Amino acid sequence: MESKTVQQQYQRGRRLLGALVACSWVLLAPGLRGDATNELKYVPPCRALSAAALANHLPQPGFDAPADGSALDPGDSATILVTQFEKGGHHNQWLIYLEVVPPTERERASRENQPKTIYTTFGHKLEFASARTFVKVRTLGPFVEPEPNRHPPLVEDESARVALDTGFLSLGFDRAAALLCRVHQFQSDAKIQGSFGAGESPFPKAQVAAGRQFAAAYHITDAEERALAGMSPALQGYFGLAEETPVLNKILFKVFDAPSVWSLVRAGHMPSVAIAAGAPTPADPGDWRLPPTSPVFRFPWTIAINGHPALELGAIVTAPRPPFLLTGGVVSLLAANPNDKKKYLTLYVVGARHGGGAANQAPDSPALAAGPPEAKSPEESGSPCDRIVLIGASVTHGFTASEPFGGTNTAHYNLDRYFDAALRIPHHSISNFGNSFFFLQADSLGEQQIERALEAKPTLVVGVDFLFWFCYGKGFDEKARLQHFEKGLQLLEAIP
Repeated sequence: MESKTVQQQYQRGRRLLGALVACSWVLLAPGLRGDATNELKYVPPCRALSAAALANHLPQPGFDAPADGSALDPGDSATILVTQFEKGGHHNQWLIYLEVVPPTERERASRENQPKTIYTTFGHKLEFASARTFVKVRTLGPFVEPEPNRHPPLVEDESARVALDTGFLSLGFDRAAALLCRVHQFQSDAKIQGSFGAGESPFPKAQVAAGRQFAAAYHITDAEERALAGMSPALQGYFGLAEETPVLNKILFKVFDAPSVWSLVRAGHMPSVAIAAGAPTPADPGDWRLPPTSPVFRFPWTIAINGHPALELGAIVTAPRPPFLLTGGVVSLLAANPNDKKKYLTLYVVGARHGGGAANQAPDSPALAAGPPEAKSPEESGSPCDRIVLIGASVTHGFTASEPFGGTNTAHYNLDRYFDAALRIPHHSISNFGNSFFFLQADSLGEQQIERALEAKPTLVVGVDFLFWFCYGKGFDEKARLQHFEKGLQLLEAIP
């Protein structure tokens, strides 16, 4: 009976995920925050799971350096730790191991996936190529820590062979996140309204006109528009793994809050699915054991079905370069029920290896002994560098001449990265409130940055270019320039 129930849940969940990836569209609304999904709770693997990983000769945890290109080679692998949280503080864990395998003759001769067509509210029709990579998926679990009066569940070892759409996965989410960091920051400061939408059919003329105004206000390029629109097929590629993996599908099904959807799915009607992206924020690559130059962002989403919030997602994303291409550059994911905060699960990529790498040749290494660290704040030392806040204009924000209004490389030039690299003493994460659009509204943006800085309770505030636009810029004679400069100095007096 239990097996039949699980199979029914899997089939219902698969139909829902199929509907999700088939008719999803992305709405990027600057007013949406989704901060609740940004807090990822890492639970180290339990002893039974670590022992199983060792006994099954799975690769040791850790990441190989990302490679250039957008293709995976046989042997490339990823190891994912899944933790499902339950009421009462209990949790179950699974280990999912993905390994790229060569296609069989039959698979090589079978029909390729069709490209995906996306229409945007900027009035454009975009095509995204599809490409298949065949992957062996092995799932071990559930595992639990021994507890009195609790019988351990039956551990299952399941294997499946699936076709991942690495054409869609290679689109990733990091470039869209970089753009949205700029959009959300400027929108919150300058109060510009508007949004970006992408779907599988053209949008009305009025919506396109508003979308183009939105694009012009934020100086969104064609390449950035494509990065935004590409999130829809990228999500399709990511959820494709859950759709084809019974255990992962079943776990995700438990977290969904969509009681009215099943009748629609069973009746054959496609539900209305909207994926709304919240405000991404840059993350420290070191916290996720990634190379210092890796683009890393916290990226929240909300999935709504028929206007009903059904799932909240909070992801840590990086560039989808092999071997991270296996997960579309998603390093970790929190999936939570929006109406029951005790129903949630986390997925952590604890290993990403190139085929034939040294790590893959060490089957007896202590697999999954630690996994990714949970970010911890250092102890207060009394140093002025304990909590640093940066305020200012484009230099602070990360100006580069090739992207004057911000872009995919801007995050690499954020001034906080240089401060962080220079400081050899313990310190909290550095807050950066710099804004490339400071020159447009120095007075109002300056006031808002000071307010945000004070709210952060800093021990040190750095504003290397904060006063620049209070002294320079068009429309000032010498007297007005000095008066405006004095105003900037007065704003700074609020900081003790």
